Amino acid sequence: MPSHHQEIRHQSTPISSNAKHNASSWFVEDRRGDRRNLEYASPDRYAIPRYYTSGGGALIGLSPNYRIVSKSDTRREVQDVGLDSGRKSRKQSLLSAIPESDDLLIRVPSSPSQNDDLQRDFLRFSDSRPKKRRRLSTDLDGSASSADSSDLSDGEDRQRGKSEHDAFDAFKNDPIHQRHMELSRATTERPEDVNAWLTFIKYQQVSFSARHEYRTHSAATSRSLADIRISLYEQALSNVKDPAGRHALILGLMQEGSKIWDVQKQASQWQPFLDKDSTFDLWILYLNFIQSNAVRFNLDSCLHVYRTCLAKFSSSEDGSFRDSQCIYLLLRLTLLLWQSGFTERAIGLWQAVLEFNLFRPCELATDTLLSEFEQFWSSEVPRIGEDGATGWYSNSHVEPEPKVDKEPPKVGAHDFTAWAHAEIYLEKYASLPARALDDVPDDDPYRILLFSDIQEFIFSTESKRGTELLQDAFLLFLGLPPCHLLREPQKWKEDPFIYTSSLAFSDPDMLTGKKHADTTVVATSLHDVFRTMKSIMASSDLDTIPSSSQRPVHLVPDFVRRGVSQIARVTSNRHAPNENMMEYAIALDAGIDPRSARKQAKSFLKKNPNSLRLYNVYALVENEAGTFGAAEKVWSTALSMQHGLPLPLESRRRDMLGLWRDWIFSYMRQRRFHHARILLSMMTDEPFDFGRFQAQVSNGSAPSAANQVKIERHLRLEYSAHRVSSPGRTLPIIADLLALQKYLNGGFRLGDALDAYRDLLRETETTTVSTTGVDLSMVTEKVHERRAQFVYAHSSIYAQPFRPKEARQVLADSTRLFPNNTTLLTLHHYFLQKSGLVDRLRQWDDTNANGLAVEPRGAGSAVAAPRGGEGGGGVISSSFGVLVELGRPSYAGSTDHSVRAAFKRATTTSSQEATTGPPWCVDTWKSYVTWESTKSADAGGGGGLGDGKDLESAKGVRQAHHRRHADQNDDDDDDGRALQRHHNQQHRRRLTALTDTFYAAIRACPWSKEMHMLAFTDPHLASALGTEGLKRLHESMTDRGLRLRTTVPGA
Repeated sequence: MPSHHQEIRHQSTPISSNAKHNASSWFVEDRRGDRRNLEYASPDRYAIPRYYTSGGGALIGLSPNYRIVSKSDTRREVQDVGLDSGRKSRKQSLLSAIPESDDLLIRVPSSPSQNDDLQRDFLRFSDSRPKKRRRLSTDLDGSASSADSSDLSDGEDRQRGKSEHDAFDAFKNDPIHQRHMELSRATTERPEDVNAWLTFIKYQQVSFSARHEYRTHSAATSRSLADIRISLYEQALSNVKDPAGRHALILGLMQEGSKIWDVQKQASQWQPFLDKDSTFDLWILYLNFIQSNAVRFNLDSCLHVYRTCLAKFSSSEDGSFRDSQCIYLLLRLTLLLWQSGFTERAIGLWQAVLEFNLFRPCELATDTLLSEFEQFWSSEVPRIGEDGATGWYSNSHVEPEPKVDKEPPKVGAHDFTAWAHAEIYLEKYASLPARALDDVPDDDPYRILLFSDIQEFIFSTESKRGTELLQDAFLLFLGLPPCHLLREPQKWKEDPFIYTSSLAFSDPDMLTGKKHADTTVVATSLHDVFRTMKSIMASSDLDTIPSSSQRPVHLVPDFVRRGVSQIARVTSNRHAPNENMMEYAIALDAGIDPRSARKQAKSFLKKNPNSLRLYNVYALVENEAGTFGAAEKVWSTALSMQHGLPLPLESRRRDMLGLWRDWIFSYMRQRRFHHARILLSMMTDEPFDFGRFQAQVSNGSAPSAANQVKIERHLRLEYSAHRVSSPGRTLPIIADLLALQKYLNGGFRLGDALDAYRDLLRETETTTVSTTGVDLSMVTEKVHERRAQFVYAHSSIYAQPFRPKEARQVLADSTRLFPNNTTLLTLHHYFLQKSGLVDRLRQWDDTNANGLAVEPRGAGSAVAAPRGGEGGGGVISSSFGVLVELGRPSYAGSTDHSVRAAFKRATTTSSQEATTGPPWCVDTWKSYVTWESTKSADAGGGGGLGDGKDLESAKGVRQAHHRRHADQNDDDDDDGRALQRHHNQQHRRRLTALTDTFYAAIRACPWSKEMHMLAFTDPHLASALGTEGLKRLHESMTDRGLRLRTTVPGA
């Protein structure tokens, strides 16, 4: 557009000086136009010449009605003043309906034209504007046109035509446009093909981004994209009749609709689909809508939907999915009850289901199970998790001692602060179900749990895998990581309604690079749960950032320890020894009290003296307690007695591999590399002689080359033997041993160990079948995780030299494949910090759905984008982005605004998400509100100005004010008032941000009592809301059906 007007001004000069110049240059035919006019909805104001006035605000070239009504240095506003004046035009008057003159007569041709063809299905129209333009140009020019101007005009026309042709060819040959047209034709040619529709709908993200590349991601663009997708989903549903295809389309339609539809629209759309096309995924999406609907949320109605859904799918005949579906619903239901304040009912439900499935007497008939279980429940004998519990099958009749509830603190009239403290006190000391003999308040009907309160939610698992899923779901409810290597619990852990930060980030200090957490990389079977319990016990304050929502492991740790231990003990009596749960129970105690863990390990060994895995975990507990000599004796004893144990050969070989690996790594952790090398060289010795091992260590001789080849061949044979039969536990162990063999005998070169991991991963990828039903992708993920931990150990624990570029590249490759693995994400960020590659600008990439900072392209590696929509924009990656921003130092560009932006990304559903997103995560919202509260405290506490950035801003205001009034005597008073005004404005902004964030949090999580209670326990938030705001919030909690254990007098 600017060049267009410059051309006009250039040609106007010779016209004014020479009348013989071509007058057609007054008019320029612009067929191309400026595409920016469509983008910005108006022409470029800097390319539009100014209006020329003719006096009185009139403008040359416009009707006299148009006047300049306002003007500035850069803008003049023109309006039709006739429409605003008291004199109405004829069109606005009452006489406008009277015609001014007779209608024009229309002459009808006497005969049809010869050019008309009545058989054609179209009418031909001719545009007369080119003739008019040519006629006008001829009148202005007359016969004075010259050959030079004609040639110039023809050249310009050819140039414009060439540009138009090039632009059209570029659009036509655009691969994105071509792919879009191909997919569109596919839906037209095969309208019943659901895959064609889904591919076309999924491609709208790419096509929309290409058409709107100049726009940044905003709510408007997200809404536009959702509108397009919804329209395509509706078209597809009108053509697709296949039930499976309709299920996928309905699921996508409702997910897109949840982004832009209001509550009424969503509610009207749900019922027809549930009645006609009900599937488990659709019901889960409906449960998400009901539970997160802040406008209509009520706990009773939400429980009714859960009850209906559980009854529907518990009667399903599809046994392969029934257990998983029912257990997931039970986990979601009990977490809903726990987070809404009904802790007794949530724990009681788990006690009932676990007793009914794990501790059931074997001799009972199926038709009498419920009646017999009702008698057991009504007898009120100790249940799982309680002191003295022995299980339903033991037929115990020991009555527990009556208990007395502690008196809560007194609450005064309208004293919401004291009421909040009383509520928290009762939740801590009265969370477990009471019995009829206990001394509990008579006005609290929820303290005692009757059989009728749990009867509708009891179901029975139908397979061993279902039993393992039930145990893992119970652990997730408690706030602990799962025990078994199953795909479903790993996915449940990433569900926003289930997620808690204690499950994902057991050691968030590594994100700041301040601590070498060596225990996080010791290759032990009790790594995950041990680190989780260590982290929970180290941070008992739940108001830290990142905040973790309260789970049973925080409030009733004794119940958790007893429950896990009883599951391991009683299950081993009824079935084959459950070594997984026994290891888990020992690790849980080791994270709290190593001495208690030692006693428990000995107790388990007395009942299972042939378990090599229990000997191994017992040695690890001794090592963690600081008695490494005792650990060596346990390991050497287990190795020397292995051939005398009545164990199957395959099981014994598998367990021995874990024992060798953990013993060798224990030496590596202490940097006793020679001990580790000698021990590794004795793997094939039968029997193992600890004295001979000590003698070889004292001699200082290295293993021979033949011995090294023998050990490597032995490990390769073990890999081949366990590759298909038992890959879950064994392959990561063999990968570690192969890496150690290369590493210790190759001069501690990291590249040799990485080559060993790479070769085993390449071979594992070719394995397609597992006889044990283990998901091989999880095995591959475990190997990647072990490789990342070995890289960290090489650089930090073993203190060996390494190349940062090599370490970063290895971890970047792993995070590309597994973007939701917190161990890989944490270690990758750790090495980025150690390498000094801090991205100051934190370049944002729309394709990086993780929300992570992207390294500069020239740095040699980059944080990988998630693969194929796998986990993109999930709650783990969003929470990790927040943790990274919180741990980023200020010199690297971290500000309050960048942290707030990270929180907003974590609490906003991305338009690219196709699954449940992070807006419903209680932990994320609690961390956000807590962080805003700390900012309010910095701005308002003690007259401070917040962090250093705010202080520098205030100093700048003060210095400028001081320079302007340096010649006055009251400089100090003026500086103080300016500083105080700045401080007050800053404090008001922080309080506004705090209250806005809190209200957004309770809208996103209306079922969370803990979220509501922040308003009463946080002094800054309570002050911002005021007494009336707290009163309204208390009434809202009552209306929504949340559990309030006490009342506020006068409220």
